[in-house]
Amino acid sequence: MSSLPSWPEDVLLRLAQELDVRDLINLLATCNALHALQHHRTLWISAAARLRHVQLHPLPVPMERLARLTLSQLQTVVRQANRLLQNWHSPLPRPTWTRVFSVGHAGNPGFRSLFGIPGTYLVVTAVWDEADDITVVVCWNVRTGERVCETTIRSFVLKAADSWGTIQRFPTRHNDKDARLAILILDYTDKMHVHFELVRSPPVKDAEFIPIVNWEFFLSDKLFGFITPGGIHYWTFDPEQDVQRTPSPWHDLNTENGIWLLRGVHLSDPELPMSRCLVGVGIKWECGDMTLDLLDLNSAPLDRCATRQAIQESDHEHKHTISHDLDTSINCVASYEVLVVRPDYNILSVSCRAYRVRGTRDTYSFTHFWPMPPALSGGGCAQTTDHGDSGAGPLRSICFSHESKPLTHFTGVSGRYVVQQVHHPDDRGPEWDSINPYHLALVFLDPNGQPNYRKLPLEGEAARCLQPDRCIFADWGRVLDETLGLVVLLDRAGTLTVISYM
Repeated sequence: MSSLPSWPEDVLLRLAQELDVRDLINLLATCNALHALQHHRTLWISAAARLRHVQLHPLPVPMERLARLTLSQLQTVVRQANRLLQNWHSPLPRPTWTRVFSVGHAGNPGFRSLFGIPGTYLVVTAVWDEADDITVVVCWNVRTGERVCETTIRSFVLKAADSWGTIQRFPTRHNDKDARLAILILDYTDKMHVHFELVRSPPVKDAEFIPIVNWEFFLSDKLFGFITPGGIHYWTFDPEQDVQRTPSPWHDLNTENGIWLLRGVHLSDPELPMSRCLVGVGIKWECGDMTLDLLDLNSAPLDRCATRQAIQESDHEHKHTISHDLDTSINCVASYEVLVVRPDYNILSVSCRAYRVRGTRDTYSFTHFWPMPPALSGGGCAQTTDHGDSGAGPLRSICFSHESKPLTHFTGVSGRYVVQQVHHPDDRGPEWDSINPYHLALVFLDPNGQPNYRKLPLEGEAARCLQPDRCIFADWGRVLDETLGLVVLLDRAGTLTVISYM
């Protein structure tokens, strides 16, 4: 029988393309004959596609841009993504490097925000000074700790951010009755001349109010808008174009019935024409279940039930509530509203709750991953066991529970990775360090849709950001970039702590 290196090259190439990325990299390191396969671009394109569509791991470069990379760049993207995947999925993930540096504004009582741009090492800090009614916005390179550019905006408060392609847009809100939508664009296509550009809409008309909470806004590369009980308001970034309004199909829903309209997301698909403005809106019902309404803003009238998909809450939480005698009358963690993320990773949203064990200080938390209905997932990604088999009945959330109290909870672009800052009392158990009861933890879904939990240890100066006197116990001081394996934390001392796992 001939040895593997003696097989025809086209056969070896086809075999290599079918391997898991980790096995592929090991194969290429076995001998010179197999090592020569690395010079085929198709091998690395296939490996990137497997990481993205089979293992559902986000890449720092969109799939459509991989063809523009050199062979060396393509190999680097795949190798680094695989290294990050193996690290995070290992029993005890370890940082590859950390950086701590000051961004100023220590002790400033004003509102602080931290935004990340996935696939880059750029983050943006925004500090609102209520006394002077200004917001100072600064872009930083967290790899080097350098200030890249900055701007100052008056009478605007930055509230939310999403990233699409090569432009970062920040929705903002004017404070007086002449309310406008605005986007702050960070243009970094020219690395030597990174700069901000502010674009404002005409005054918003026919809106009952302008929301001030993140989950009532939706943002993509085509639309920025918000949802009120009376209508859906959206703008196409044209300063001459009015903010459009479509009557809401949910005007008869209200919180008195235990119903919440959750953050909508514009389902941006490069293959869809601009004329199709699809908005998905999650609705959380009193029973704990969720439904997703998919609406085309150009159709009239809007039919909220035409594409409604129901997702039932997993009974995992209910079983643990009974078995551990949890007091569900008091939610000891602020109820994290659903964060709607991009649907092409099979996840619609992520939420978290925690309850006390009756008569004790013990806490159980529950992290729910709400799956995207297959019919609405864009059809561009592989369906995994997240959704169950076809015809298996209604979808259910994927729930993970653990003994801890999450203090902050933040996701990246995929929704498949969640970082939490958790609190464990000193007597929780020997596996936790009793010196500092605050820790970072990673909750993620593996390719088979199974939830996993990992402790993310911090040491030395990097661990200072978790101390009670420094920590900001809010999600807007945190950034997770799964594409580069970055966790970035802003603390009260005006310090950025950057942890890389790639």
